[in-house]
Amino acid sequence: MTADEMAELYALARDPATAWMDYAVCPETDGDVFFAEDDGRGTTPRARAICRGCPVIAECLQWALDHGELGVWGGTTETDRKRMKRKPKTAAVLELAA
Repeated sequence: MTADEMAELYALARDPATAWMDYAVCPETDGDVFFAEDDGRGTTPRARAICRGCPVIAECLQWALDHGELGVWGGTTETDRKRMKRKPKTAAVLELAA
């Protein structure tokens, strides 16, 4: 059995609500990028760029919205997500797409 097949089986065995996390790109990178305050060294733009290349960005964003996560999730900061929660869903999605 290949490593990819093993990962696929593992994902199926996990809780369906979190199985998407197995496909996230962020565990392969320095986690500090996602949880550091933007200190002028560009941590937030770097985290967003990593998220843009992730196959589960939508699931990640929804998780963060549902669970009040801290840091950058789904290509958004805490401030972004607070704004999204205040706006109608279609407006928030259109703003993210821009």
